[in-house]
Amino acid sequence: MYPRLSERLTETRPTPTGVTYAQVTQGQTEPPQTNVPQPHTKNMTHPANDLTELKQMLKNLLDQMGTLINLITALISKNN
Repeated sequence: MYPRLSERLTETRPTPTGVTYAQVTQGQTEPPQTNVPQPHTKNMTHPANDLTELKQMLKNLLDQMGTLINLITALISKNN
C-alpha cells in the first residue's frame, strides 16, 4: 500500500550555516549581518592605570563599608 522507506523520494536541501530553524521557516536563507564594534584605541587606558584606579575604588569601598558598619552598630546600640 505505502512505498518502502528506501523507495521514497525525499527532497534534501543544504543546511545554511548561521541561520536558525525559525529564520529558515520564515524564508530567510542568508545569515543576518552583524556589525561588531571595534574598540577605540585612543580611549583605552594603560593596564597599570586601571590597576591603580581599581585599588583606589576598593579603598573607597572599604572606607564606606567601615562607616556603614559603624552606623549600624550605633543604631543597634541605641535601640537596646
